[in-house]
Amino acid sequence: MVHRILFRSLLVAAVMGLTACATSKTTSPSPVSDNIDWKHNVLAYKESLPPKHPDRIEHLLALPAHISEDIVHRFGHLPDNKAIEALASWLIDTSGKGLRYDISADLSPEDSFNQRTGNCLSFTILLVTLADVLNIEVKYNEVDVPEAWGSDGVNESVLYEHVNAVQISPLRKRIFDLAIGDYRYGYPQRLIEENVAIAKLFSNRSVSNLNRGDMESAFHNGKLAAAYAPSNSSIWGNLGVVYKRMGDDKKAEKAFLHSMQLDGFNIVSASNLERLYRSQNRHSRANKYSKLAQRARRNNPYYHFRKAESLFANNQVDSANKSLSVALRLHGNDPRFFELQSKIDLRQKNVLAALQSLGQAYKVAQRLKEKNRYAAKFLKLERKGSYIPTRSEQRNGQVLGTGRG
Repeated sequence: MVHRILFRSLLVAAVMGLTACATSKTTSPSPVSDNIDWKHNVLAYKESLPPKHPDRIEHLLALPAHISEDIVHRFGHLPDNKAIEALASWLIDTSGKGLRYDISADLSPEDSFNQRTGNCLSFTILLVTLADVLNIEVKYNEVDVPEAWGSDGVNESVLYEHVNAVQISPLRKRIFDLAIGDYRYGYPQRLIEENVAIAKLFSNRSVSNLNRGDMESAFHNGKLAAAYAPSNSSIWGNLGVVYKRMGDDKKAEKAFLHSMQLDGFNIVSASNLERLYRSQNRHSRANKYSKLAQRARRNNPYYHFRKAESLFANNQVDSANKSLSVALRLHGNDPRFFELQSKIDLRQKNVLAALQSLGQAYKVAQRLKEKNRYAAKFLKLERKGSYIPTRSEQRNGQVLGTGRG
């Protein structure tokens, strides 16, 4: 079960084949009005909701008094660090709330709590909301999950974004993740604001609506997502797919272009623009965005890492080394990159370099289990090889922290 996939970016071709019934075109507004108002209308959409609409953020995150009182009763007497750990465990453990995993459960905190179900995103929103009841600050953390890079059928890659919760204190950083076994500290990640996490929830709902052919709900949730996170490139790209499915190619193009303005390396939006222009026989523009998609791929470290793995497996060691060097230059915080480098070094009969690469893998690894694995590999190779650390290195533990940067 690939339950770490949270935020879904859509490719037009993949989506268009899902429901054959959604082929009728909507009536297009006048070109002048469309050019002036289309983005403004999207951004203002959340304000157009009635004051008591459940999708207004203040209502979406609201909890009934009895839930808040129960959480305070259970965990309010504990120190903050103990309380948040106990709360997260209680939500998941069968002896507690026993939250069940459901990839499609893009639920509000109250619904997730009452229905005892959720995916990683709804679990994170629930945990952050309950932590707020305890006056404990927990932040949203967006993670790029490279294992989730997939193919759309024409050698394009799609990066799925994952969201978990993080508590940062002067002494340590705690990660709370429904799929903690799949999470790695070395993944590219960043803190995001609450409104962005909520926007991703609505965008996921839009994707689900689209897959079911519910265009009205898909449009509602897609616009709401963009209104809550107007600077998020992927969300505008998903909204572009909704426009495309509705038959409004002009607005689809505008949404994809706006997505690219926000992130010039958005492979999905570049690919969707290429396909849109190909379908309109605008081949020069299609070629432009094909090149942009290729450029974005070249700037993805995991593309080069996977390529290096494949080349190494086919005994193309020098080529693998070149690809891996690019991956390391783009992102040097994933210990698996250095682990592969050590294998390449060994194939090239450079034991010292292999040891240094394992040392760097040890250095950037965050989990104790990972560190122990790299230390064991290092010691095993050291016994087989000819490299003997100096007494100073042995005394200071420097060997397991040196190597390529």
